[in-house]
Amino acid sequence: MRVKSGSPALYQGSRTHSDTCNPSARVRSSWAAYARFSIPRTSRATHVGMRWSGCLAAMVAVLGLAVTAGFADRVIPPVQTLELAPGFGSVREVAFNPDGTQVAVATERRGSVQLLAVADGSLVHMLDERADGVFAVAVSGDGTLVASGSFRVVSLWDRLSGRALHTLTGHNDWVTAVAFSPDGATLATASYDMTVRLWDVTDGSTGHVLRGHTDWVHAVVFSPEGGTLASAGADGSVSLWDVTTGAKLGTLGAQGARIHGVAFSPDGSLIATASEDMHVRLWDVATGTLVHTLSGHRGAVYTVSFAPDGSALASGSRDRTVKLWAIPSGQELRTLQGHTDWVWSVAFAPDGRTVASGSADGTVRLWAQGHTKEISAISFTPCGSILASASWDHTVKLWDVATGEERRTLVGHANPVLSIAISPCGTTLASASADKTVRLWDAATGNVHRELTGHGATVSAVAFSPCGRLLASGAWDNTVYLWDVATGNVLHRLEGHAHWVWSVAFSPCGNLLASASRDRTVRLWSVASGDAVHTLAGHEDWVASVAFAPDGTMLASGSWDRTARLWDVATGATIHTLEAHRAGVLSVAFPYDGTLLATASDDRTIILWDITTWGLPHALTGHWGSVRHVAFSPNGGLLASGSWDVTVRLWNVSARTETDDGG
Repeated sequence: MRVKSGSPALYQGSRTHSDTCNPSARVRSSWAAYARFSIPRTSRATHVGMRWSGCLAAMVAVLGLAVTAGFADRVIPPVQTLELAPGFGSVREVAFNPDGTQVAVATERRGSVQLLAVADGSLVHMLDERADGVFAVAVSGDGTLVASGSFRVVSLWDRLSGRALHTLTGHNDWVTAVAFSPDGATLATASYDMTVRLWDVTDGSTGHVLRGHTDWVHAVVFSPEGGTLASAGADGSVSLWDVTTGAKLGTLGAQGARIHGVAFSPDGSLIATASEDMHVRLWDVATGTLVHTLSGHRGAVYTVSFAPDGSALASGSRDRTVKLWAIPSGQELRTLQGHTDWVWSVAFAPDGRTVASGSADGTVRLWAQGHTKEISAISFTPCGSILASASWDHTVKLWDVATGEERRTLVGHANPVLSIAISPCGTTLASASADKTVRLWDAATGNVHRELTGHGATVSAVAFSPCGRLLASGAWDNTVYLWDVATGNVLHRLEGHAHWVWSVAFSPCGNLLASASRDRTVRLWSVASGDAVHTLAGHEDWVASVAFAPDGTMLASGSWDRTARLWDVATGATIHTLEAHRAGVLSVAFPYDGTLLATASDDRTIILWDITTWGLPHALTGHWGSVRHVAFSPNGGLLASGSWDVTVRLWNVSARTETDDGG
């Protein structure tokens, strides 16, 4: 870690001015280095430690950083880990009941079928417990029945009472998959004996026995209307069957890598397959043609499941991850990390807002769905009870900090939302987008007050003045606009940057505005006149972020040159150059008392600098994607960080008060 003091800077403009303010003496606060929340949690620090152990070791050895892992004890939105009693082994399959209040779980080692309450993970019913394993489980569409598959046996249960109804025999090897028809009248089962069987649910009698696979059959699924059955297995093909006659309708795909999972899209137009060759494939049912090959997993893919509205597909893999894909484009949306062993099964909850995953690590994880693409910006409300996040998925979400519940999603931008700001009174949220607009939203209702247009390119930055009457916006047209919030009129168009504007910030007194640009400079502007006051030059690459210290005497900037700088606002001199990150510094932030500086980086870390003592900085690890933005809560107790890993983490920066103060 290097802190250069008093480094010379190219300074253009007057050497002194009276535009700074000094509202109060700084109050010393201490700080911590552990994560309190993540939004939503997709990885634990152990994963990051494995991936980045070499990088972090180098940071410790070379830069002299105290590295603190990003363990979270809450998740926003809530993500549960349901841990089964010891001895049950792998969770082979998971299935929701129709109202999403329970999840059925099949376990392998001590074969069981367990019904767990989604709310708290408590055991509702133990339907089966046997010496051999249970490989498959399904819940009927009306929620009354549960089916399970084990060695040569299929069992039917009354879900509400837990009473056994039928034991179906006929397969002569392991039963690997079970599926109810949409009307609940028929059960399909697949087996290592290379057959698929259809059963009458009412009396347990055998219907058609479907033969044609040349190797183990791993998966079966009914089409949404119930007339067609798809089966797939180790012979690498998908067979389509007429449910009424038992006739084979066709085959998707040539003999290839073994297929472990198969799913119909809700409209029946697509079939997804999960393959041993690490790919997910999408097939057009009508034509039998391959539509997309989805690549990204680093191990065999065992399971696939469509969202109820058909907009997304989940897949689970030997690489211990769950991936979410956009449908029909096939674009990867998110990677959910946290399991410590193979992921055997995934299932969407009926409302589509939660994905359940079952793993060989013996747990079920319930992943609530937040943003579907990278998070670009975050902001606290003035009271600190709500956190807003902006995303490349074109939305802004509001979260209850205390409970982790999603309060509202603001939808309206046509392109990624790159910056957000909340007015000092907390009533208005401003969002800047690649659609070239700024929107002003009523934070309470989610309604749009006004759309501000005028920029000729992507709007990448917004900030409210301390009084809340003005809004600044910076854009890729190289300009900064000052707007009257009440009327939506442009008060000043600030020109001078030679490239895109990435960040804007008002001074605490509101008389100065700072802007950061890809032209490697920071500019200070007079808010009253719109005139340029100073140009701060010294960074060797794009300047991505600026923030004023609470007393207005210092300005922090972060750059893609891997440094953060502290500038004296009155003289324009560089006070310190902070060198510790191994990639670009994308965001800088001060708490209310000005004792710390947080810097976030493309190297996936956050560094906390004590700028009163210049003691050992702390590197906060836990994100596995570029950290794009950081923001302190109004009381300085929490630090929020938003990342391209589609998570937001909240770090407790007040818990070490006694330790740091010698208590």
